[in-house]
Amino acid sequence: SESLVSCVLGGGAKQELIRAGGAQLISLLRKLLSVAEGEEKEDRSLDLRRSVAFSARELCWEKLHTGPWHEVEDIWREMFALTTSLLVELEERRSVLLRPEAAIDLSLRPKRSSTSSSATNPHPKRP
Repeated sequence: SESLVSCVLGGGAKQELIRAGGAQLISLLRKLLSVAEGEEKEDRSLDLRRSVAFSARELCWEKLHTGPWHEVEDIWREMFALTTSLLVELEERRSVLLRPEAAIDLSLRPKRSSTSSSATNPHPKRP
């Protein structure tokens, strides 16, 4: 999705955004790309990219929900879809990074049996 942002910033959508008053969104998307290229430390960079992508999506949401819906330019709908896709992708990357800790945490928890009776359960359910 970040390569899609590069295409947006290098293509006709950028001009469309400028005409629609999207200079702030272009700035956020540029920041997103610069952070992605820096990749100082993956988890820190990922958190910063998520934060910027969230801000970009919020900006698009505001444009979509300010004024009559039929007066909103299509570019804002497209950018809302793009920024939402970015957030989903970044959340998936985050879950991959967090997966080892989750696996360790799960391995330390005692397993619960699916059929618990009052004989094996020291804290049976009360009616």
